[in-house]
Amino acid sequence: MRVLKFGGTSVGSIENIEKVIAIVQERASKDRVAVVVSAIGGITDLLIKAGTLAADKNDMYISLFEVIKEKHLSFTKALTGEDALVLADITALMMDLQALLQGIFLINELSPKTLDKLTAFGEISASKMI
Repeated sequence: MRVLKFGGTSVGSIENIEKVIAIVQERASKDRVAVVVSAIGGITDLLIKAGTLAADKNDMYISLFEVIKEKHLSFTKALTGEDALVLADITALMMDLQALLQGIFLINELSPKTLDKLTAFGEISASKMI
């Protein structure tokens, strides 16, 4: 079994993700593979910033959430040809992310555990797209 790990730059654009998919397909035709991907380039920073703003009771976190959501939806549509199942998965993830950010805003706290959960959204959504 081969483990293939792709970092932020590898998944930083639609073109790069298409290259990742081609590499995975080529390797998977020869051997079993496990694929590990980072969040889309820049998303982890946006997630942390949105969480920090929410914890500070700054409703600008909503604008950052919208940027994150739109980027994920546009990447998903471009990569999958608007596959309904993948779009539904990404949309559900974005709804969960929105609820988490709203919870952070309401309790005015971003604990290390919550920060880990928040930043994981980037990797989870990237892996679903790929």
